[in-house]
Amino acid sequence: MADPWPQEYAFVDCEATGLAPEARLIEVAVTIVRVARHGDRIEERWSSLADPGIPIPPGVSALTGIRDADVAGTPPPGDAAREALRRAGGRRLLAWNAQFDAGLLSRELGEKVEILDAIEVAQLLFPDAQEFNLPGLALSLGVPAGGHRAMADCEASVAVLDRLLQRARGRGLADDLRTLEAIYAGTEWPWLAWIRARLEGAAEPMPAGAIEPGGTGDRQPPDAFLDQMFAGDGLLARRLKGRYEPRPGQVEYAREVEKGMREARSLMIEGPTGIGKGLGYLAPAVAWALRERRRVLVSTDKLVLQDQLCRQDLPLLAAASGLGFRWAVLKGRRNYVCPAAIRAQIENLGLLSPIEDRDALAYLALFARHTQDGETERIARAVKHRRPGVERLLPDVVAGEGPCIPGRCKDPRCFLTQALRMAATADILVSNHTLTLCWPDSYPSWDAVVFDEGHTLEDAATNALTSEITSAAIRDTAVRLIGRTGKEGLAGAAIRAGGGRGASEEVARAVQSVRAAAQALSDFTPPFAEAVAAYVREWNPNADELGPRALLEASIDPARRASPSWERLGRAVSPLGDLLSGLESDLGQLLDTLEGEGRNPGSGAVGSRLAGLLREVSEMRRILEGILTPARGTSPVEEACYLAASRGAYGALRAVPVSVAGLIHQRVLARCPAIVTSATLTLPSDPDYVARRIGFDRLPPERRLPTRAFPSPYRPAETSLTLVATDAPSPEDAEAFAEHTSDVAAGIARILGGRTMILVAARARIERVADRLRRRLEGDLITVLTQNDGGRANLIARMREDRRTVLIGARSFWEGVDIPGAALSAVVLERIPFEFPHDPVVQARRRAERDAGRDEFVDYTLPRALLLLRQGAGRLLRSHADRGVVFLLDARFLKKGYRDATVQALPGGRILALPLTQALQAAERFLQSHGLVRPTTIPP
Repeated sequence: MADPWPQEYAFVDCEATGLAPEARLIEVAVTIVRVARHGDRIEERWSSLADPGIPIPPGVSALTGIRDADVAGTPPPGDAAREALRRAGGRRLLAWNAQFDAGLLSRELGEKVEILDAIEVAQLLFPDAQEFNLPGLALSLGVPAGGHRAMADCEASVAVLDRLLQRARGRGLADDLRTLEAIYAGTEWPWLAWIRARLEGAAEPMPAGAIEPGGTGDRQPPDAFLDQMFAGDGLLARRLKGRYEPRPGQVEYAREVEKGMREARSLMIEGPTGIGKGLGYLAPAVAWALRERRRVLVSTDKLVLQDQLCRQDLPLLAAASGLGFRWAVLKGRRNYVCPAAIRAQIENLGLLSPIEDRDALAYLALFARHTQDGETERIARAVKHRRPGVERLLPDVVAGEGPCIPGRCKDPRCFLTQALRMAATADILVSNHTLTLCWPDSYPSWDAVVFDEGHTLEDAATNALTSEITSAAIRDTAVRLIGRTGKEGLAGAAIRAGGGRGASEEVARAVQSVRAAAQALSDFTPPFAEAVAAYVREWNPNADELGPRALLEASIDPARRASPSWERLGRAVSPLGDLLSGLESDLGQLLDTLEGEGRNPGSGAVGSRLAGLLREVSEMRRILEGILTPARGTSPVEEACYLAASRGAYGALRAVPVSVAGLIHQRVLARCPAIVTSATLTLPSDPDYVARRIGFDRLPPERRLPTRAFPSPYRPAETSLTLVATDAPSPEDAEAFAEHTSDVAAGIARILGGRTMILVAARARIERVADRLRRRLEGDLITVLTQNDGGRANLIARMREDRRTVLIGARSFWEGVDIPGAALSAVVLERIPFEFPHDPVVQARRRAERDAGRDEFVDYTLPRALLLLRQGAGRLLRSHADRGVVFLLDARFLKKGYRDATVQALPGGRILALPLTQALQAAERFLQSHGLVRPTTIPP
């Protein structure tokens, strides 16, 4: 057992000249913390600046406020670090993200400094949090953030841990401790003692169980329901008590949706930001479901919208209307963790089990105890990064695996069972596009569907229908059977299920065959990856210039299938089919043997996990067969694009659908009325683009209503100004264009004092732009953040909190980022976001357009890019009070045939083209006219 936690410990925090290994210390702080019954208390504080002997980078100065003049005459880094440890007085050291602080202090002192990382315990105390960096977690807990100064960060760290402990006591910290003691038995894990020291006065755990949403009240909506709901003095107005104002177009939008459902006719309807789209389709959907005693499915692309519908819009609609409708969220079964499966994993831990597995199980166990819905997509990316075992163990602890057999799981907290039970009585189901397009027969059916974020349907269907076989999947399949050091695999569990040492010879032989087949599969992982890499590199002659971490892809088209390189690849990977087939046969034999023995109750759980793995192996074999010999494979899509991908030791073979229109039409559009909606669903230059891509145009005229596109209620022609600099260099000159991007962004950021978002078309260019921009804004005390600095929600919150901020993001930030108000007054679009032309899937889709007699650029490439351009520009106006400017940096379109189409896709359908200096002056005058800046920043 670990030593008792001392009554005092020390929190340390450092600021440095950067994150690289050669970075030097510029500030260090230490707080002496005393353990107290009602919250730990800071007893002593000490901090010191340090002169690094090198210039402090502008970005660091902007972030911390520490400048070269501030550190002049202060102790050298080594002396400051040594004094910090002296002040700590030999106490146990803690830090937030301790790897950085421990590495920095160790380098400055020339000796190893041991520091415990507070993030490790924070992830266990708040397992359903989405941010674990200090500013993000502090913000979510209502604790003042540290502001990137050492002492402030120390104080914030202590306050955050104290707040986390308060939450944990209210959620059953004593039960959590018992779980952790079982997982870390026989180890010296120090945080057990830390938790024990704080257990006095801990509250009883909160009762488990899902909240039943809705369900009480009248189930018959009145005839004039929509009018009563949205009127200026209607149901919503009375519920919101002065916080409601009618939205132009919302009632008409809702009536169009209601008409489509009533007449069983599908509809594509564009509802721009501000029209009230969510309630606009939910109100008629609820009314139709109750009147017709039917069920409506609302399908979205992103989790954040699902949360908004279920936690805000649907509860508001129920409270305002008084209608007793029910709603439920439903995901695919492998999207839920199962507590019973997690307990089975804990019981299988041995004394030699690696700490990585224990850390993963500790998190998963507490996540299952404290999350309301058990959805795996709520596991933060930061958790998977810090605990890599989580990703590896998830396949064994999701619903439907191990002891969690659908329909028969006995655990009262089984999230899948709860979700299915609630869905069975729901009038409104909320799900995601992927599940909607691959709906299981065992799930409750639905009679109409609303696709929100409908512009993403093609990509969602593409991802759902892409099949692949990867070196990682091959290795992980083998490891799950063989096991890792100190942890038995499924094969060992099968021996125990068959009687342990007393297992029959038949069971022992079957297990031995499975182990041998799994080992052979594991041994084949490197040759598979190497063969794929050789093929990919042969078709990417510039691979060496891109570096070892670049993801390289190469198509496997009919012409290349006749090449020697494909012959070599096929010959190299074809043994994998025999290995998978052999393992498939051996697993089947083992399952039959266990079932025949039936001596151990545990064989049911082991058998279920083995059966799940058998299905995965069979699917891998079918995918490989379909890629190597397409004529023999079976595919639900009309045509597939085959490709190989490689990065380092990773290799993959993929089959990606070229068109998903037929499948979306067959699985959804042809069987029930569908409302497809989005803020960006049409283009003035090509209003039917999305309809073609998702198969909507295949519906006969009598089955669909005319497409509707409502205007923005924010009057973008009056409230925004879109500009382009006519003297911009070509993006083909990467260095000159990066300088231009930074010049424009710096000019706008100075005018506004921050409040700017820069959207680049490729993630690789983020840091290039950020470095230049930080140098330009060195003296302006404007913080430059990138999407690499934290999760989206945290970055948005930081921008709202500190307006002197510039945020740089790539493709994922072009949509779904919502920053209303004065925190964002300028959006800089690096270029029109055309897809990478050498992407094998893009090439296949362009070829399909040509084969269909269409223009590949006009009918596919351009409208796809312009839809994303509309999304990016749409980040600016998010409320009626918003005003601002949009800058498009790539001016090449001004001399292209698609100039008019581009301009029509931008806010207000107009653009002001001027040389850069004049463009910045015009932007400043516009912002001044709306009271957003003071005169004058840009010289005349």
